[in-house]
Amino acid sequence: MVNTYSLFLFPVPQHVVPESGQWLKPDQLFVRLRSSPLPEKSEAMIKHRLLEIAGKSCAVVDQNQEHEAAFSFVYNDTIDEQGYYLSVQETGVAIQYADLAGLSYALTTLKQIYNQCGAAIPYVKIEDVPDLKVRGLMLDIGRDKIPSMHSLYKLIDLMADLKMNHLQLYMEGYCFEYKRYKSFFPDETPLTAAEIQALDRYAAEQFIDFVPNQNCLGHMTQWLDKGRFNEMAECPDGFELGPGLTFPASTLNVKDPKSLELVENMLNELLPNYSSPFVNINFDEPFELGKGKSREADTESNTCDLYLEFLNKVIQIVQKHGKKPLFWGDTILKHPEMITDLPKDCVVLDWMYENVNSFEINCKTLMEFGQPYMVCPGTSSWSSIAGRTDNMLGNIADAAINGKKYDAKGLIVTDWGDMGHWQYTPISYASYVYSASLSWNVDSIATAEADTANYLNQFVFEDANKVMGSFVFELGNYYLYENFPMLNMTGTFILLSPMGGLSSSEVLNHKLNSLFETIVYSMAKLPKNETIDFMRNYQYEEMRYFLGEMENKLKESDMKCADNQLIREEFSLTIRLLQHGIDLFEFILLEQNESEKWSQERVTRLIDSITTFSGRYIAVWLKRNRIGGMDRSIQQFNTLKKQYEMKLKELKSI
Repeated sequence: MVNTYSLFLFPVPQHVVPESGQWLKPDQLFVRLRSSPLPEKSEAMIKHRLLEIAGKSCAVVDQNQEHEAAFSFVYNDTIDEQGYYLSVQETGVAIQYADLAGLSYALTTLKQIYNQCGAAIPYVKIEDVPDLKVRGLMLDIGRDKIPSMHSLYKLIDLMADLKMNHLQLYMEGYCFEYKRYKSFFPDETPLTAAEIQALDRYAAEQFIDFVPNQNCLGHMTQWLDKGRFNEMAECPDGFELGPGLTFPASTLNVKDPKSLELVENMLNELLPNYSSPFVNINFDEPFELGKGKSREADTESNTCDLYLEFLNKVIQIVQKHGKKPLFWGDTILKHPEMITDLPKDCVVLDWMYENVNSFEINCKTLMEFGQPYMVCPGTSSWSSIAGRTDNMLGNIADAAINGKKYDAKGLIVTDWGDMGHWQYTPISYASYVYSASLSWNVDSIATAEADTANYLNQFVFEDANKVMGSFVFELGNYYLYENFPMLNMTGTFILLSPMGGLSSSEVLNHKLNSLFETIVYSMAKLPKNETIDFMRNYQYEEMRYFLGEMENKLKESDMKCADNQLIREEFSLTIRLLQHGIDLFEFILLEQNESEKWSQERVTRLIDSITTFSGRYIAVWLKRNRIGGMDRSIQQFNTLKKQYEMKLKELKSI
């Protein structure tokens, strides 16, 4: 028998008052609606959701009729936005709400209660309202991986169950079908206008604001790589981010009228497909701004002037479409005096992805300036293969705490796809659930990690053995064996990526320290420590044992979710890629002390391993995603194989 104390409600409601007694679930569902300002919409929603919850159709009785109703729904304009009251008493279930979103969230809570109870539901009173009005997710579809429509619908379903209400699909390449520019990207498989419109309708039905997103200044590499567009680049030949770290052109020349024309053409095609009042124009990390053509064209203006001038021009385009701009705050927060020059109605997105930093300073600054903003922590899944659990937990918790403390409009968790988007979708589930928990109820932080694992077991993986919730948290902490305090990525990922690869231990250590110097000390401006000895600190034998334990734990799970076989394959491949990284590291470490024959055997195993992995990677990719971008994602695996083959040839020639 379930009592109120054993009910698992997620996100944790603000106030739950258990009471003695139980209400028997009725055979017939009679519903009474009172004072609804939108009777047709609310009645349709209630009928649909109760059928889903109870498995039975309901009949609506007149509010003045004497008929006994099991479910009572009352409009109450004194309740806060998105809030609700829910009570289960002798007379049945009573729900009060002030808007349709609040009604929907009440029904979601009722669904959780119904699913956990048998014939009777314990008496309870719940008073609930979210701490942060916007609780969102931004998924990167601009770096290689564009999900299928089925995958995107499932994502929206997951968000709705978590009471999240804001979704962005980040775009920086050709991931929306801009018909004007289609001929320049013949191999891509973008979202079409019709698909965006369908997603917009589907999200709106579940009270999720589907917000358009298109980078309009930096991160334009896939466009500027094309001959016609390269002339619009600030630095057409590319730029150096740090010692040995060179990148192709990524930032538009803000002084070139063609740059603004390109942005306007994109927004004119993209924005009409969305009903959201907002659009994210991004404007983050314009690395080359003021260092190339714009500096030559305007020697008087500084970088801040150039940034604000172009920002205002793009915002004017956005406003013509009746939308309000969102944009990343990294540039203006380096120069807070710029905040006073920002146009009205814009919202700053403050991103920060490491738990060694805190949102507090930026939150306090933005609040004091009266600038609307949202906090944007990360999933910590990108450039990691399996995630960085401890970093993710600390980063999201800090964002939620300071977002509430300093009046942020909301929290958007970001799921990026840097350098191939190698992480599989389920790697990010824990961060989605955890961010939904804390953005709804910050005070639930003491139990949020355990609650997240419980939710994953019950409602996401549907694991009868209750293994997967803790499994994803544990697997995501593999990076702790590296003892390599890199930001934004893990050492094993770097080793497998174009930044690493097959080399000598000396060359690898030099590469990693150069990267560390640029990213940690220069860009993040963290205190400088001694040189990092990656080859000595990396506990590869302990990590190998740990991954073996994770394989065994995965086998112990008993998932019942519809895609359970695919999820099992995805986590199996995740572990396999990490094991391959260990094998590569071990070869580099031990090569000088081994015989040629033994080294040949190791390299042969590396070749066989990466070949098998690549084939499985392709097959699994196509089960959730479109084919466009896949070749870019697997390119590094092919490069590794070529490096191994060259090494084997070299060893055989000795």
